[in-house]
Amino acid sequence: MPGWRVLALDLPGHGRSQDLPYRKIEDYAGKLLRFLDAADIYHMVLVGYSMGAAISLQAAPKLQDRLAGMVLISPFARLPVDQDTIEYLGHPSQAEPTLRWLRQKLFSPKTPDPVVRLGMRGLEQARWRLLANDWLACSRFQARRLEKITCPTLVVVGADDRLTPPSAARELAGVLPDASLKVIKQAGHMLVLEQSAALSAAVEKFLNSLPIN
Repeated sequence: MPGWRVLALDLPGHGRSQDLPYRKIEDYAGKLLRFLDAADIYHMVLVGYSMGAAISLQAAPKLQDRLAGMVLISPFARLPVDQDTIEYLGHPSQAEPTLRWLRQKLFSPKTPDPVVRLGMRGLEQARWRLLANDWLACSRFQARRLEKITCPTLVVVGADDRLTPPSAARELAGVLPDASLKVIKQAGHMLVLEQSAALSAAVEKFLNSLPIN
């Protein structure tokens, strides 16, 4: 984003992090808070996608004086996932049917095949235990104290999202005291890939609306 300093945090067990992954969103939020303190960041806009949005929701009540705004992409206040699904995701022997299931859940049927293949390539290279671990963490999460999150918030969701549907995003935006909802057409849960230009435009418009330098 032009004019903005952007920091992307590798969560424990993710990206280039050497730490073990956590099993609770609350623990990831604690890690985020410690990072912000260590980096002396006291005025910010939090941007979180999917599990990152849940982490942002968990951390935000403790950052009220420091938050200029928040962007929640493909968010959820609660994501029901049964234990059988989590165990199924954790078995490499089930890779092929799992990838088919994820493809159906994560992408809009209108998304071009090259974009779907790009997104699926990353999932194919994922560590299966980490994937199961993340689903477990998400399934245990229940957003609380949402009324305490008073900063301007943009909630963005794909119109064809079958994992965190627009109805859930609309409900979340209705609970947050100062939230607006943007539904992006021809996008599913992977809207960061499916409609990256439309998403970037929505985020940039929101950032420019904030009363900060």
